[in-house]
Amino acid sequence: MEALKQAQIKDNYESFIELVADYEQDELDKRIDLLTRIEKERKFAQSQTRLDKFDK
Repeated sequence: MEALKQAQIKDNYESFIELVADYEQDELDKRIDLLTRIEKERKFAQSQTRLDKFDK
């Protein structure tokens, strides 16, 4: 919030926008990593189970 306050005082939002963009990029990277791990674990679990034999 301090960055936003300073941007408003100086009427220069460039640094605030960069801060938000960096935060958003970091969050997106974390989300992609999480989804990648979930997919790997799902594939591993699928290869370890015999439940598909009872599906039919």
